[in-house]
Amino acid sequence: MNDATSTTHQPTSASISSSSWSSLSSTSSIITSTTTGILLPPPVVVPLPVIVSGVSSVDTSGGVVTVTGSGFGHDASALSVMVGDSICGSVTIVSNNVSLSCMMGSGSGRAYYVRVWRNNTVNNNDTNTFFAYNPPRVFNATATPTQGGSVTIYGRSFGGQVALLEPIFIGGLLCDNVRMVVPHTVVSCFIFTGGAGRNVSATINVAGLESTFYFNYSPPQINSITRTGTSGGLTVIVGSSFGSDINSLSILFASRACTDITIITPDTALSCMAPPGSGANVTITMTVAGQEKNTLSMFSYYPPTLTRARPVPYNGGWVVIEGDNLGHDPSANIRVIAAGQTCSNVQVNIPSQQIQCYIGPGQGGGLTVSLQVGGQVAPSLHNFFFWNATAIVVNHATQPSTAGGIITVSGSGFDNNATAVSVTINNRPCTNVAIVSPSTSFTCMMPGGNGGARSPVKVVIVDRSNANDENTAFSYRAPSISYISPVGTGGGLVTISGDSFGTVGSTVTVRVGSFACASPSIVQPHTILSCTLQPGVGRNLAVNLTISGQSNTSRVYSYIQPSISAITSIPTQGGVVTITGSNFGPSSFVSSLSILIGGILCRNVTMLVPHTSLSCQYVSGSGTRTVSLSVASSPLLASITSFSYTAPFVTSTTRASTSGSRITIMGG
Repeated sequence: MNDATSTTHQPTSASISSSSWSSLSSTSSIITSTTTGILLPPPVVVPLPVIVSGVSSVDTSGGVVTVTGSGFGHDASALSVMVGDSICGSVTIVSNNVSLSCMMGSGSGRAYYVRVWRNNTVNNNDTNTFFAYNPPRVFNATATPTQGGSVTIYGRSFGGQVALLEPIFIGGLLCDNVRMVVPHTVVSCFIFTGGAGRNVSATINVAGLESTFYFNYSPPQINSITRTGTSGGLTVIVGSSFGSDINSLSILFASRACTDITIITPDTALSCMAPPGSGANVTITMTVAGQEKNTLSMFSYYPPTLTRARPVPYNGGWVVIEGDNLGHDPSANIRVIAAGQTCSNVQVNIPSQQIQCYIGPGQGGGLTVSLQVGGQVAPSLHNFFFWNATAIVVNHATQPSTAGGIITVSGSGFDNNATAVSVTINNRPCTNVAIVSPSTSFTCMMPGGNGGARSPVKVVIVDRSNANDENTAFSYRAPSISYISPVGTGGGLVTISGDSFGTVGSTVTVRVGSFACASPSIVQPHTILSCTLQPGVGRNLAVNLTISGQSNTSRVYSYIQPSISAITSIPTQGGVVTITGSNFGPSSFVSSLSILIGGILCRNVTMLVPHTSLSCQYVSGSGTRTVSLSVASSPLLASITSFSYTAPFVTSTTRASTSGSRITIMGG
């Protein structure tokens, strides 16, 4: 028989050896005894039961399944296999009776019953024959920045439908929007809430079969970093995958920590206090949640700059060098060459700002000083010199306007190198020193100030200075006046232009003749001030301007002169004349008024309206006469108005006889 069978026999006195049983053919119908030669009846054939004891797993894409057990026979065509409700086709006998294989289609899940039919016989031990697809297996997952993003997961046995995928979790965070990129082998998802670190535990579940894998966030990436001086300071770092937890961040400049880390923008920008250091191409190491990233040649401290190298005596000594980014300590690899000599025993006096070193004897000026700090080269100075000590004496300092300006200082012992000369006046520097005459005079730029307070001129050359001498002290020039705007006798706002008026807030007093100019104030520092002049009269009045204790009396001032616009006529017998115009003065100055009509004084002057209208008593007369008016000796420039008596008029006459007689005419 083609199927696997077991053979039993009817009871008999004949005996058959075991070797005879083993030689039975599936097609034998008669058995001959090997001992007696007696023909025996054919055996009764009973089918062996089909028993499944094990079944292998395959990926969700399907594949060859191996089923082990017994009673499978050796004819694959007599066999059929069902896994759950699916046919496992292409059955092949692997080992007669005990092992077969079949091709399982794609699917997912577990606990599927396996049934094997041999002809009409099927296994009945279902409880031992569950089939399961392989659980998902992850080979690789793409990294995402710490702010989150799309993750692509590569592996096997992911299933053929996205609906079979249960939520994917990375570090306890949901990776959402799951997509099946390539059935069974590639899926993707999106992390909306970021994280950080490497070997983060993650799970993927396909139809109830879960696997754990390990996920890495992208390591930190630095795109830019702001520079600092050698004393260190705040630096801003921009890039990606920085995370948002400062406790998981570590930043090293070479081997020194960048402290006080502050998140500016989560994941992409932060600041920290860079440590003191020097040089270019400093290695920055950033660690985020255990992930380390070295960025070479990204950061450089600012290079050194030189502002001054103090001269030394001709027999050598300590060179004090000032500037910026000169290094924080001698370990910064500071190298100085001064006047062609390598400067030894470099010391840092003020970190980053001042160093000193020792050189031997020398002479001359205009010598070069060069400097390297951490391999970075500073632009050289070319004004270093050796000096001989002589006494410094200041004889005189010129006076600038309060707006400031160039002053000339004369004396002796000033040296011939302007960079060695330092000048202060009242604790304020006089800058831009320039030698006028070697050792005897120089100029410098004095800033603006106020008043005539005398301040000593302090000249320092290296470690020498002059003694304070009040006789040669400095002060600003006294104020000068170039123009005063005129006002009428009614008074008003006066603008005074000139120089050396000082700054806003200076103490100012102005008097015009005997009149005070009220509320004086600086309108434009140093050049323009204003005040309010009271009503008055006069010309060539002395002006006294005092600012911060310094006075000027070189100017005179005149009120605007009077002018006549109209004058009334009077009868020939005389009478009261009314004159109108402007700048006649206030009522209190009526006694200073003088009015001449035709050279004759018009008396009893009365101020009708201050400054604009007056009257006086004039004598009898006739005709037209010239009028002149003066106020406090301020006459009209010309007789621009004429006075006329009233023209005669007739009111009545007496009659005369026809032969002629005297008549009387009445009128005015």
